[in-house]
Amino acid sequence: MELITSHRNYQWLRNIITGDEKWMLYINYTYHRQWLSAGQTSVATPKPDLYPKKVMLSVWWGVKGIIHWEIRSDGCSITADLYCQQLDRVAAKLKGKQD
Repeated sequence: MELITSHRNYQWLRNIITGDEKWMLYINYTYHRQWLSAGQTSVATPKPDLYPKKVMLSVWWGVKGIIHWEIRSDGCSITADLYCQQLDRVAAKLKGKQD
């Protein structure tokens, strides 16, 4: 009977952890206002790059929210070694939360 009713308490949801990667544009524009007197010309501001920098965001989360996130630079790919290192960091954070 316990096996039949165990699926109804949803405690198993606490153990689910998932992760995802997403390429994002890293845009960090800063615009500065200028105070100008009458007849004074403003300082020229260059246009932003045509090809903005891209970064990879890796996020790991569970039922209670985000557990771990990392940002990788442009041109970085997820290899098996990097994935295992991320899993180790996620496991360490989870172990720290349980203590």
